[in-house]
Formats: sequence, structure tokens, C-alpha cells
Amino acid sequence: MRTLFSLLCFVLLVLTGCGGTAAPDSRSDTRLNRPLMSPLPGSRPSGSDRSVSALWGSDLRVVTDGDTGAGLEMEVVEGLPAIAYYDNTNSNISYIRALDANGESWGEPVVAVSSATAGYFISLEVIHGRPAIAYASLVDGHLWYVRAADKEGQSWQAPLHADPVVVSAAYISLAEIDKRPAISYGDFDSQRVYYVCANDKKGEDWNERVSIDPEQPSLGFTSLAEVAGNPAISFQRSQYLGYARALDKDGATWGPAIFVTPDDVNSGQYTSLLVINGNPAVAYHDARRANLMYVRATDTLGANWQAPQILDPLLFSGYFPSLQVVNGNPAIAYHEQNQGFNLRYLRSLDANGDAWPAPTVVDTFAFSGFLPSLRVVNGNPAIAHYGTFDLDLLYIRADDANGDL
Repeated sequence: MRTLFSLLCFVLLVLTGCGGTAAPDSRSDTRLNRPLMSPLPGSRPSGSDRSVSALWGSDLRVVTDGDTGAGLEMEVVEGLPAIAYYDNTNSNISYIRALDANGESWGEPVVAVSSATAGYFISLEVIHGRPAIAYASLVDGHLWYVRAADKEGQSWQAPLHADPVVVSAAYISLAEIDKRPAISYGDFDSQRVYYVCANDKKGEDWNERVSIDPEQPSLGFTSLAEVAGNPAISFQRSQYLGYARALDKDGATWGPAIFVTPDDVNSGQYTSLLVINGNPAVAYHDARRANLMYVRATDTLGANWQAPQILDPLLFSGYFPSLQVVNGNPAIAYHEQNQGFNLRYLRSLDANGDAWPAPTVVDTFAFSGFLPSLRVVNGNPAIAHYGTFDLDLLYIRADDANGDL
């Protein structure tokens, strides 16, 4: 019963987001502005029946048995794309890796975390040469960490507590900082954002958590990256996009958190932080405007920031953005909820992200592109995503190095 209740709570949190005012639409939910609508499972069209951009290959079903992929992240592991995801049918966290460099065929799923502690808000990263996963348990709400027993991820070790105190961890981001695993996450109970790092390279012993912004409430939307040698986090600070960077490589002490968008209330949802051409940058959803947004710092530390840009003016766009560098320029995969609820992608015209073209609709099949994870796979951009109509884990890779016109 606890697991079912926790699952329902997670779905509501992801689909309705965290506090804020409604966007300008009478249909808006007061928390996310427009809930993600998903039909009941129906007929499942084959990959050839799905309408995809001419610049991208076929949309492959990586896993087709049951309801798989509601929480996911993709990384390149030992040269091949790999995905960690939640298997809702079997209530576990599974891991699957391609059999070739392009991701045209895939191996069998491996259970990384059993139903005893499994959960959502999954973050996958290569830690000390092996794939590792941070996640929030649906059983106890704690922050957990698990690392593979081999470099390919064919078998997994027992999961460990990264934070046994938190009971409502969410919006988790795992990264390797100073050659050690580190995690940022939100805590729904305390309404604060925390950072915790391991004492060793493998993640077998963890420090106590640190509150990075004790003065302002936040429910998360965290994204962790190494910025100028120290950990840094983007997150929704109160109802604005926030950013903080540690004063040391361990993340024991942090500089003052700042409002990146002090004039944009209800911004900073689903943040994706990355160093772009030397300076930190963030892709995010602005719930007030209901658009996809991008902002980049004017310095290497993130002390000062440019004005944010609207990248997709389509209302109800920019959900779950995934920011990466693709062929030298920043690129973003994201989900829209206006014209078909589908998967979109765009890549900047320059290395800083100062100018952007119109977005490419990668998969036009309705209710695709949920929780996209963008990575460069064998030289070309590729996206793992969840189809809420299919209830399947999906993967698609561009035919060229840019993925756009």
C-alpha cells in the first residue's frame, strides 16, 4: 500500500510540478499550469508507423514488456548507449545497454535495484569507470545510491544510503565531482535543496548532507555540475530560477545562492545545468510564460548572468529539458504539451547559445517525449524518452552530427 501511494504521489509531483502561480490559461493547474494528459494504453503503432523528423532515424522501442521508462536517464557506458529506468510493472529499477555503438539493437534488461528499495527520480552517471544510479525510494523516501559490479553494468552491487535522514527526496542529480560521486536533490518535507558527496571514489561511504540555501524555500528541480572545479547546482529557488556554487571542491561550504531570474516569478522548473563554452548555462521551463528558456552566465563561476531567452514561443513547451553540447554548440531535447504532446529538439547556431533556430519536431506521435535524456551517441545526438501512450521506453538517434537543419 505504501508503494502504491508513493507511486501516485510521484506521478502527481512530476506532472503537476511544484508551487507557483498559474500560467495564463484557464485550463491551468495551479502548480504546473497544465497537467500532462495521457490516454489509456491502446494499440501500439510500430516504429515505421510513427512520424519522425527526416533528420532522425526510427524511434526504437528499447523495452516493450509492460510499463517501462517512467523515470529514466541515458549515458554512454563503455562506448555504447545505456539507460537506467523505472519498471513500473515489476516495481524495480532496471538498466539496459545497447549491443552496438549507434543503439540500433539492445541487450536484455538487468535489474539494478529490486522492489525492496526501488523508486523514481533516477539519475545515471559513470562513476569511477562504472555506471551508477542515484534515486529516491518509493518505500521509505530516502536517497539511495547503487553502483554496478562491472564496467558494462551487467551486474549490480547492493544499494547504499546516500542520505538516510530525508524521507521525501526528489529531483535528484548525480555527477562525478572531484573524482567522487555527488548528488543534489530536493526535500519536500523541509522544502530545501541539499548536496551530499561520498568520501571515496566508488561511493561506499557518504558525508552528511549540506543545505545549500537554508534561507529560501525550494522543492527542487535540481541539476548538478562541476563548475570551475567546484560543485554547482541550478534549482527553483522559491519561485525563481536559482543557482549556487560551492566554495570548495568537497561542497562543504557554499557561496550565497542567487536569483538568476529575479524578475520572472514561477520560473526555474525542470532545470538542466551544463558548462557551455566555459560558462555555466541552464535550460529550464518557465511556468509563467509556459515556454522553454535558456540562460548563460557572463563569467566562469556563475556570479552574473545574461537575460534569459525564450527558445520556443509555443505555449506549454519546454517541459523536462535536457541540455548537452552537440557538435560544439548547446542543444536541448524537451517535451511540449500544446501541439500533440511530442518530442522536440533544437541546437544553437553558435557555441554560447546566443542565437537559436526554430525547433525540430523529432517524434510527432502523440504523447511521446516524456522525460527526454539527450546524449551524443557515436558522434550524433540521441534521445531516450518515455511514451505515455505506448508505456514504453523509447530511443531515437539523429542521422547527422547536428540533428537539425
